[in-house]
Amino acid sequence: MKMKMLLVDDQDGILVLYSPIFEEMGYEVVTCNNGSEAIDWIWQNHEKPDIIVTDLDMPAFNGLQVLNQAYERYGKIPAIIMTGGFRSHSESECRKITSHVIHKPFLPDELIALVDKVLAEASPRSEKAVEKNHQAA
Repeated sequence: MKMKMLLVDDQDGILVLYSPIFEEMGYEVVTCNNGSEAIDWIWQNHEKPDIIVTDLDMPAFNGLQVLNQAYERYGKIPAIIMTGGFRSHSESECRKITSHVIHKPFLPDELIALVDKVLAEASPRSEKAVEKNHQAA
C-alpha cells in the first residue's frame, strides 16, 4: 500500500516540481493550492495521510492552521513546514507544532531526505514502509 502525502503550497511551482518526484518514489500525493483547500480535504477525507508537507505563509489559512486542523482530526502525524522566512510567525511557534522546518529555496534531495527522516522517526514501522515504498516505485 502506498504511503499518502498531503502537499500544500500556494506556489504552483512547488506542487508541479515535487508531486511527480514523490509519486515516482511510490507515494500517493494529494496536492492542495492553499490552506483552505487543505483544511477542506482534511475534514472531508477519511484516510489519514502518512505525512503532511506544508508551506508556512499562505493566504486565508497558513501552514500552522493546516497542521492544527490535521492534528485535531487525526491526532499527531508526521509533518514538515516549508518556509521562505518567518514573516508572520516565529520559528519557535513553528517548532511547537512540528520540529521539522525546511527553508526555501531547497534542493529536491534535501526535501526527500527530510521526508524519509521524519517518517523514520515517527515509528520503526514507518521506516520499513518508507523503504518498501521506495522499492515499489
